[in-house]
Amino acid sequence: MGVHVHGGTIPGGVTPICNSCGTSLCWDISKGEYQEDKVFWDGWVCQECNGGRPMRRADFRGLRAATTEHQDGSRFYTGVGSRDTPEEVLSVMRTLAKCLARAGYTLRSGGAEGADAAFESGAQEVPQAKMQIYLPWRGFNGNGSPLYTVDRNAMAIARSLHPAWHRLTPAAQKLHARNCYQVLGLSLDTASRFLICWTPDGCESSRTRSVRTGGTATAIALAERHGVPVFNLARPGRESALAAKLQELAIPAPKGARQEFLAM
Repeated sequence: MGVHVHGGTIPGGVTPICNSCGTSLCWDISKGEYQEDKVFWDGWVCQECNGGRPMRRADFRGLRAATTEHQDGSRFYTGVGSRDTPEEVLSVMRTLAKCLARAGYTLRSGGAEGADAAFESGAQEVPQAKMQIYLPWRGFNGNGSPLYTVDRNAMAIARSLHPAWHRLTPAAQKLHARNCYQVLGLSLDTASRFLICWTPDGCESSRTRSVRTGGTATAIALAERHGVPVFNLARPGRESALAAKLQELAIPAPKGARQEFLAM
């Protein structure tokens, strides 16, 4: 959100604004201090939105370093899906995540049970695997990821994608908004190379979404908007299409997944 000047701002100063809820900081900073650390103040969030802890510069810079969006040629992929993903598909997801981690790809996921957990656990089997696990709030589902701040930009994107946004509870809105980071990263400007998921209806676009798609629909619709290929493993033939995509990217074939991958 950055800073602004209001009636109570000290002369020559500016007042920082929380990047999540829009609340003004209770004290002002000089324009020079803002310019010296513009990135920090533009991304600053209040204590309440930061899980009850004041945002420190050191924490913020560490978080930015861990989620640099242009590292490794933007080799990011999104691994998400239904909490009810069948076990045989979860096994494929774990194998894929392990394979992609070994190839240097960064997983973007959301810490939910089912598909999200399968991708995360698969990646964790690879030492020093890179992961960005975006949560709707601190400690979601017992996950310790530090990426739990949902800002207004993510909320605005999610609002533009959801057909009944006004009917959602604040918690549900945050869940959908955090899905935007899964596709575009922390800065919301670097799309994943591809998205892998499983939903009961096999949805791969906004046109084929249904009630059964669940919250994954937001990630799928956003991926479609940015031209990110979607591979829904519930749809016949998509495992083979994904295998071809991995081969195109020169990613070694996974070992131990279903026959479609073994036949690469």
